[in-house]
Amino acid sequence: MRIETVDQFSAPLDELARRCPDATFYHTGTWIESLERTFPSMRFQCLTAGSGSEITGYLPFFVLKKGPFGAFWSLPFGTYGGPVTLGDEDVSRALVEEYAALKKRRGILEIGLVDFGNRVRDRAFRAEENTTHVIELRGSFDEIWDRAFEKSKRRQARKAMREGLTVTEAHSVEEVSRYYDIYVQRMKRWNEGFRYPESLFTELFTRGKGAVKLFVARLGGELLGGHLNFYFKDTVIAWNGVVRDTADGTQASTLLYSECLRHACENGFRSYNLGGSLGKQSLVDYKESLGGAPHAYRTLVWRSAAGHMARTLRPIISRH
Repeated sequence: MRIETVDQFSAPLDELARRCPDATFYHTGTWIESLERTFPSMRFQCLTAGSGSEITGYLPFFVLKKGPFGAFWSLPFGTYGGPVTLGDEDVSRALVEEYAALKKRRGILEIGLVDFGNRVRDRAFRAEENTTHVIELRGSFDEIWDRAFEKSKRRQARKAMREGLTVTEAHSVEEVSRYYDIYVQRMKRWNEGFRYPESLFTELFTRGKGAVKLFVARLGGELLGGHLNFYFKDTVIAWNGVVRDTADGTQASTLLYSECLRHACENGFRSYNLGGSLGKQSLVDYKESLGGAPHAYRTLVWRSAAGHMARTLRPIISRH
């Protein structure tokens, strides 16, 4: 087996991700190349495993630098990373061991790997527990609506429709920009120190070609909010969703979830990942009221002695 390091994402890697049962949207070129263009200070690298001319696995990561110090993350912002293979445990193990060996490089404070599938076993890392909520899309949307949605959420969605709210798919960068303005307003209202730049939203939307969709809620001509979702194989990931302050009483958020779930069911998707809740119980309760069930996964981290004390890299490498 030959393991090499490359610094460009390629079409064969995308094809391998489509064939790998454990790969997620975050392993694809749409996400990785959008990050590269949006955050030039983060340098993409990828370990590839091969036999002859065939690539049998890869492990993507980003190099993050702060002065003389650095970190490696697969992947940054708390998104899912780790090895992509066709179920070959030997290839997966070799990639992870090679990745863990990067700790020997000078100035490296930490190495991280977000293991959504809970398949990585390596003593070099310490496991940190995380949870997301996933709705399994078994049956039609009407069946999920009756089985999984709490009565209060069904009532809220019906109220929104009676009052004239509509949810439609956005098709222009202008609509993405208008949605981004709402996102920024909400981040300020919530006193969030970190927010993604608008260029990441537009990069994802223009590169996505069906894998990235923005659904927006409107009342008359007013844009109330939206959900920017990722679509890969049979899974939808709800990556970013906000509504205006003034929309809180309109039930726009519940209607957005309802219509996005309807779209997913009607287009053959099998699961809907509602994303992490950042430790907020109110978000956990809300997701469970929609039928979301907790899925535990692990972030595997190695830190040097200096890394345990340093906090300079944390905002960018751990943000969900």
